[in-house]
Amino acid sequence: MKKLILALLLFAPAGLLAATSAQPPAAVLLRSYYRYLVTQQVGAQAQTLTAQLPERVGAEVRSALAAWTGQRMELVRQELTAHFGDRGRQQFEQFFTTYSEAEGRNDPHYLQTLCDALGAKPYPADYAALRQLGLNAWLKPDIQASSQFLGDVQTWLQLQQKTPNMPTLAAWLTRDVPAARPPAAPHAAPRPQPTVAQQLASAEAPLPEFQPEPEQAGANPLDSFIAQRKERRERAVKEAQEGMAQVASERQQAEQEVASKKQAEAQAEAEAMKAHAQRLAAAETDALEQEKNSWSSKLKGIVGATISAAGGAFFGGIGAQAGQMAANLIFQNVPALGGAPATVPTTPPTQ
Repeated sequence: MKKLILALLLFAPAGLLAATSAQPPAAVLLRSYYRYLVTQQVGAQAQTLTAQLPERVGAEVRSALAAWTGQRMELVRQELTAHFGDRGRQQFEQFFTTYSEAEGRNDPHYLQTLCDALGAKPYPADYAALRQLGLNAWLKPDIQASSQFLGDVQTWLQLQQKTPNMPTLAAWLTRDVPAARPPAAPHAAPRPQPTVAQQLASAEAPLPEFQPEPEQAGANPLDSFIAQRKERRERAVKEAQEGMAQVASERQQAEQEVASKKQAEAQAEAEAMKAHAQRLAAAETDALEQEKNSWSSKLKGIVGATISAAGGAFFGGIGAQAGQMAANLIFQNVPALGGAPATVPTTPPTQ
């Protein structure tokens, strides 16, 4: 048997898998791995809910699931980036591959090596026991968010069949989120118009005293006419440009007013739909809580269940391809950057 590869820098000083400010790399990677798998399990369960439903309803669920999954994966990405920097994707993908393969064949040597890196004493009996420890230490917020989402989706699907004018799933899921007020559209400043008094004063103002221009020797009388015509032309062009600018400003202002009106109408409609969703949810409080608790128990059971080598950790997949797909989802196809590997067991020992 080859010698186990293990380089340890940090251990968990505050107990088994304790969430501390200075966690070993193995803890960050294993927690991210578990959180990814829980999120994937939510997707698998959501698909079963919409298997026999109309396409329109299924499309709403898929859209909501994509948004929710993106939010959960962003949390995982932030933690990996905060701990590993630019090497976060590389470290996670490598850990996913190695861990999933070792767990798939129930490798006890890798389990012991990993638990040493975690500072987990006494050693868990198997991978299911390790997941149970991770569930208690790390995954409670994730299970709560996941069961809340699935419970809301399932209740919405049930209400769809018996409630007329049912709000959209997006409005249903965000019913308790305060609506953001859109910024007021800027208004173009109107061109100042002269008052009646100003117009009368301008009309009654005396003409300036005529001052004949001194005659210059050899001056061409046509030069003065040409200059005056040029001046009138320039003044006309300037006035026309000012007029066009004013027309454009007024048109822009009118367009902004129409856009603001449409935005206000859409905002009012969204708020009305959200208020309708809140009233329905208030009437379904017991059902929502029951569905949430049911999904919480189901997800906890899946996390702690014994896996098979074919299926992977609760549908997580096994091997390099599964690790690459997971990294793509978390990092949204951001390419992995080079760097030294993390000080965690990344190569499972061979017997």
